[in-house]
Amino acid sequence: MNLDSKTDKLNAKSRHDNSLGILTKKFIHLIKHSPENTIDLNEAVKALNVQKRRIYDITNVLEGFILKHFLKIIIFFQRHWFYRKKS
Repeated sequence: MNLDSKTDKLNAKSRHDNSLGILTKKFIHLIKHSPENTIDLNEAVKALNVQKRRIYDITNVLEGFILKHFLKIIIFFQRHWFYRKKS
């Protein structure tokens, strides 16, 4: 095995570990295991060993997930209300 293929494998693992999905899961784990379910973003930067910009990417993913879930609930209740009122 040559040096380039070893470097490629290390880079692939590093990229996987720093993928947005994995980092988001790690971020949620940090929040769940912190006092009062809160975390200082600067502490998260250190714990996850990422730049602050990546933390903002993670929070954007979580906001999108919450918004999507909230919209599903609204649509469910609107449909339920519409069909209930119709009959």
